[in-house]
Amino acid sequence: TGAGLVRYNRVEGISVGARAQEDLGRLALDGTVRLGFAAGADDPETGRDRGAQFSPEAVLGITHETTSSTFRLAAYHRLAVVDPATRALGVGNSLSALLLGRDDGDYFRATGLELTRRGVPVGEERLGWRLFAEREEAVTRNTDWSLPRLFGSDERFRENLRAERASEAGAEATLRIERGLDPRGVRWGVVLAAEGAVGTFDYLRPAATARIGFPLPLHLVGSVEGAAGTSIGTLPTQRLWLLGGPATLRGYGGDAVHGPAFWRGRAELATDLPAARLAVFGDAGWAGERREFTAGRPLLSAGVGASFLDGLARIDLARALRGTRGWRLDMYVDGLL
Repeated sequence: TGAGLVRYNRVEGISVGARAQEDLGRLALDGTVRLGFAAGADDPETGRDRGAQFSPEAVLGITHETTSSTFRLAAYHRLAVVDPATRALGVGNSLSALLLGRDDGDYFRATGLELTRRGVPVGEERLGWRLFAEREEAVTRNTDWSLPRLFGSDERFRENLRAERASEAGAEATLRIERGLDPRGVRWGVVLAAEGAVGTFDYLRPAATARIGFPLPLHLVGSVEGAAGTSIGTLPTQRLWLLGGPATLRGYGGDAVHGPAFWRGRAELATDLPAARLAVFGDAGWAGERREFTAGRPLLSAGVGASFLDGLARIDLARALRGTRGWRLDMYVDGLL
C-alpha cells in the first residue's frame, strides 16, 4: 500500500490500489494494480442506468537513478487525465467529487509503454521528458453518487469529454526555470512545454507559462501569471487545451471551454505574511480555434482567497462573470489537488 492508492472520480467511482516495490541495487522494480467500482449512472441518451462498472488498472515499471536524473521504463493500462494541471487523480479532486459532487477532471483510457526522465534541480532549473507509444480510448461517466445526493440533491456529475480512439507514438518535454525564494521578495518562473505525436493523429502542442511575484507598499505583494498554447496538425479530443477549475480559471468548473489554442492570465493582490495571506484576484481565459486566438471573447472571473503556509493550503471564493455565471468555492492543498 502507499499514498495515492485510494481515489474517487465519476469514471471509476471508488478506486483502490496496491503497490509493490523491489530494490535490485542499480535498478528498482515497481508494480501497481487497482480496481475501480462505480455504482452506476444514467445514460444521457437512453436515460437507463448503466449498472455497476468495474475499472481494472495495472502499471509495471523499472527505475534507474543517477546523481542528476531518474529514468523509468513502464508498461501501463491506466486512466489518464486530459489536463494534468487539474491533478484530477489526486486527493483534492477526489474529496471534491465525493463530498461536493464536483469532478473537474476529464479522462481517457491509455494502454502502452513509456520512458521518462525526471531531472533534479540544477541552478533552479529542471528538465523532464517522456517518450511514449500508446492506445487511447474513451471512458464515460459511470457514477452520480456523492454526499450531496445522499442528502437529496438531484445534482449529477457532468459528462466526461469524449475521447477519440487513437494509436499514437510521440514525445513530450518540459523545462522549468524558477528564481527567488523569499516570499516577500521578487520571485519568477517560466515553464516551456511541448508535446508531439504521430499515428492516428499527427500533431504538435507547444505552450509557455510565465509568472512573477513582487513586493508592494503597505505590506502587500502582487503576482501576475500568463500562459498560452497552440497546436499544429490535427488534435484528437483528448489533446485539446482545456480551461476551468482552480488550476486554470477560478470560478468555473472543469472544461468550461476548450480548443486547439488557448491563452489565460491571472493577477492577485495579497497581504505579505507567508503563514496566512488574504488576497483578491482576477482571472481571464480563452480557448478555441487557432484563427480566433487574438479575437476570441474570454471568460472572466474575480474573487477573494486565503492561503496558508506560503500557499500550501488555500481557499478561494470566485464568481464567474461571463458564460455560466455564479459563485464557486474551492479548497485545495498544493501537491494534492
